[in-house]
Amino acid sequence: MPDLSLSLITVNQTPLDLRGNLERIKNAVRLAGDERQVICFPELSLTGYGCEDAFYMPYLVDGALKALLTLAKDTARLDALIVVGLPFRQNGLLYNCMALLHRGRVVALIPKQHLAGEGLHYEPRWFRAFQSAKGEFIASEETALDGAYFGPAVIEYGDLRLGVEICEDAWVAGRPAIALAGASVDLILNPAASHFGFGKYDIRKSIVEASSREYHCLYATVNLLGNEAGRSIYDGSRIAASGGTILHESHRFSFQDACISQLTVSLSGMRQRRQRIYSRKEEMPDDGGALPVIKIDRSSSAPGFGRDASFARSEDASRRSSSIPGYTIEIKTIIDDTQPSRQGEAIDTDAVRFNEFLHAETLGLYDYMRKTASRGYTISLSGGADSAACALLVERMIRRGTSELGDHFFVKAGLPVSSPGEATKAMLHTIYQATAQSSETTESAAAEVAAALGTNHHRIDIQDMVDRSRGLVEGVLERPLTWQTDDLALQNIQARARSPLVWMIANTTGSILIATGNRSESSVGYCTMDGDTSGGLAPIAGIDKAFLLRWLKHMEETGDEFGPIPSLSYINAQQPTAELRPLEAKQTDEKDLMPYALLERIERLALQDLMPPSGILSMLLAEKEAGQARWTTAAEHFTPDELKQAVSRFFQLWRSSQWKRERFAVSFHIDTYNVDPRSYLRFPVLSAKIEEDAGKNII
Repeated sequence: MPDLSLSLITVNQTPLDLRGNLERIKNAVRLAGDERQVICFPELSLTGYGCEDAFYMPYLVDGALKALLTLAKDTARLDALIVVGLPFRQNGLLYNCMALLHRGRVVALIPKQHLAGEGLHYEPRWFRAFQSAKGEFIASEETALDGAYFGPAVIEYGDLRLGVEICEDAWVAGRPAIALAGASVDLILNPAASHFGFGKYDIRKSIVEASSREYHCLYATVNLLGNEAGRSIYDGSRIAASGGTILHESHRFSFQDACISQLTVSLSGMRQRRQRIYSRKEEMPDDGGALPVIKIDRSSSAPGFGRDASFARSEDASRRSSSIPGYTIEIKTIIDDTQPSRQGEAIDTDAVRFNEFLHAETLGLYDYMRKTASRGYTISLSGGADSAACALLVERMIRRGTSELGDHFFVKAGLPVSSPGEATKAMLHTIYQATAQSSETTESAAAEVAAALGTNHHRIDIQDMVDRSRGLVEGVLERPLTWQTDDLALQNIQARARSPLVWMIANTTGSILIATGNRSESSVGYCTMDGDTSGGLAPIAGIDKAFLLRWLKHMEETGDEFGPIPSLSYINAQQPTAELRPLEAKQTDEKDLMPYALLERIERLALQDLMPPSGILSMLLAEKEAGQARWTTAAEHFTPDELKQAVSRFFQLWRSSQWKRERFAVSFHIDTYNVDPRSYLRFPVLSAKIEEDAGKNII
């Protein structure tokens, strides 16, 4: 019985870049080889997943079909079954589909049956979920498309039976896999566009494991790769499992244009197990839910199918670069699927999240830079945690990218080739902008971190700009400005005075100005609009301050594959401070707000768990009594009344600062939620004083 040859190919695509997206897909198909195999790309890989309302534009949908037909024509000589995603219009409705190509023809278009419509996802805005009891054959003037089947189906490719369920289809109860299992498919493909978020990969992997066990098949998923459209980052993972056991896990967060996992899997053991499982005979319908079977005509003499003669009998795994720069191939042969390799299990710990955070952020930064044709990044390096974290992430972007891609890191981004050290100097511009409120501590911390990272660092004193602005306003008001009466204005003018100069540096260097704010500051508006919020990208706005402080400590003491950064001790030894009030005031963030660990806990209960103020207060009191939550150490002295005040203060600051969040720079989605109103959490700019509910019911 022949083995299954399967290529799972992730690609780093750009929305609306039909020509570039098609070229990357064609290059990957060429590298996958000309043998008989199934080749699967991610969801909406022809157009890009994040096209937003461009999906309404007829020329995009029409262009996607032209790209599909071009792909079919250019791969007509292959005996491969190619599965690729695109938007497709049928009977006047737009569907999110996977097209199956073979020998120059579109064999079938399988539409998504369950659309993602929560969190970052707005698929129901653009697409129709396929809910019909049956599909239909397409009549088209295009020869390659005419006669293709549109709808859910079982595909027979030689003696292989396979089906497709698209991303969200696998996350619901009444999923397509149930009917496919009833039709005794050997392989279920799950092409996905599943954005990164802490803990999500483990959920996706568990779905693959459980699906392969429950439906007695080889189950495989392939995800998009990179920062596709600006906010969401995709890990490019490829996972395959059989009988509830993971057979293959790929590398994630690659800087490559495409990554290919080539698997050769024996199906005999799986088929034998499927036949003898008695419970399945009772539970699965014999007709597979009356799914149509689309048979693909193919010559039994074509070369390459079942290439086990070219492999050793033991399991073999390797990873190599291809002949095309920016493409990587992972090869894995599994002769006996009852004894697969198993990579290390991910454990939900800070160490795992620190690693994921670093890899997602650096890939996101690289793609954002090259897709905007920018020449690097500029940061106002304050000597505090947030700006240091941003600078470190950019430096690690360069280190990771050059380590994986070599000179192609620069070629791909349109930059001159140089060493990593020279590149950091040329691509990362930092500036410390001092005022009378700046301390020697933060100035030296900024200088030490900049030196350790190798940035192009400068110091400028902007006190004269602050004094000039203050004097002009005092003349208009005909009174002096004092810290007793004008505290907020005197703080904000310092932050705003820093904006023009750092913007000018970014403009003159062709770089992107980074807004360094984090999610904790965003949620309570602890930032100066048009001051420290200035920038074109806010890479850490999706993560809380408490996490960032722990990550910086980890990078100081443990580090990553490139080692620790001891100079971060200058940052970690400080209490976080805005340094906008006079030094004798000893201003700190937590004195202005509350302990960051407590703020993060209230924020998560309010914005992720959607609890009312009274419920949050009850939860905090219970956690404080138990003494097990991380925040309880940071706020162990808080009385019940002080906790009530903290909850009330959070909601007051949250609702009153929505106007700020409407104007923040583009940010990355990193955690399980974020506060970006353009991608995740919408809230009215004007709202009632819900903080008055702390300790009582809202009605």
